[in-house]
Amino acid sequence: MKEPWLSAVLRLGKTVENRSWAPKYRGRILLHASLKMEDHFYTEACAIMLSLNVFPPVRSELFFGGIVGSVDIVDVIPREATAEEALAVADRWGADVRWWMPVFGGRRQNGIILRNVTMLPRLIPYKGQVSLFDVPDAVVARA
Repeated sequence: MKEPWLSAVLRLGKTVENRSWAPKYRGRILLHASLKMEDHFYTEACAIMLSLNVFPPVRSELFFGGIVGSVDIVDVIPREATAEEALAVADRWGADVRWWMPVFGGRRQNGIILRNVTMLPRLIPYKGQVSLFDVPDAVVARA
């Protein structure tokens, strides 16, 4: 995940992750921090958080280039969902539907419902990939 959205999941109660793709997988995943963050991306994300009355994380507290936690994927708000349907899915899991952005970056978005966030005591350096990916057991054992 890119910052500052990852820190919003770890520290600010962001319970819906927006993606143009919808995972079929349900269960525990590791949270990986992207290696880079563009300045304009940070500025835009902070503006969105402020519009939700959430104080964004400061740059010096962001994570880059490794595994920083874990979370359960429990459901998905389909990108075609109406506001009422999205609210029903979010309410089923106690998720804050305000984090779902039906359109982001000009594309319709699925809302991946996240629960049981755990932050690791330290970042475990690891090269990420796009979408969900497997992590070797030896790396997971260091978590």
